[in-house]
Amino acid sequence: MPYLGHSPTQSGSFVFLDDIDSGFDGSETDFTMQVGSASVSPKSASILVALDGVLQQSPSAYTVSGSTLTFTEAPVSGQEFYGILMGQSASIGAGTIDTAEIADNAITSAKIGVDVIVAADLAANSVTVAEITDAAVTLAKIQNVAANSVLGRNANSSGVLTEVALADTQLLIGDGTGFTAATLSGDVTMANTGAVTIANQAVENAMLADDAVGADELASDAVVNASVASGAAIAFSKMANLTTARALVSDGSGDVSVSAVTSTEVGYLDGVTSAIQTQMDTKASNGLAIAMSVAL
Repeated sequence: MPYLGHSPTQSGSFVFLDDIDSGFDGSETDFTMQVGSASVSPKSASILVALDGVLQQSPSAYTVSGSTLTFTEAPVSGQEFYGILMGQSASIGAGTIDTAEIADNAITSAKIGVDVIVAADLAANSVTVAEITDAAVTLAKIQNVAANSVLGRNANSSGVLTEVALADTQLLIGDGTGFTAATLSGDVTMANTGAVTIANQAVENAMLADDAVGADELASDAVVNASVASGAAIAFSKMANLTTARALVSDGSGDVSVSAVTSTEVGYLDGVTSAIQTQMDTKASNGLAIAMSVAL
């Protein structure tokens, strides 16, 4: 291609624009500027444009907008294009670099901005345990579960958590191979407040520990004759206080009560070895015999 001055070389502080004269047809005025097939967006003052070796002046002969070079008059077929991008840097047009221009493993973590990677950039199953920081998963990050349910793992669930729904008053019951939701039944029931109720007549003797029943556990009149073991030998100290110096007697019904007889009166019987009436009768008979003998 003819040009003014010495032949330029692909070195120093400039680069050549890709040739565009194959698109010259006398009607097209807009052309995309590229370097190595990649679009560039230089400033107007940073390029030199020549047609058939004649430098073109901006903006009278052409203008630059982004990566588009627009000629004032459409170049005709056969004209030769020559363009130089001056300076070591060039602006690369938006959307001009794709995977073909990027070498494998070329983008390192240092080249990725903060908060740049979003969900759409992550491949399915790409996040494993190794990528999750300890204690990083909060409850807000766990998917919603059904209302009134708990998460657990059955023995046959291969480590996967499953939802178990709990109805009113139900508990989670396990048997070593799995678990299920169940309600307490039988002798013991539980309310949804956590209060446990034992059924009437459910507590048997075998269930009571030794010395478990004390005075507080006994209702009024709970101890009857059948409750006292034969030969229990109840000590006098266990009996309620009586009226002073009185004896205990039983009435016609067998009920024991305090007698009107005093201890002094009971003392009069001390030394009696047989029926008092018999002794009195004997005394009277003997006395009568003596009296009659004296009278005679």
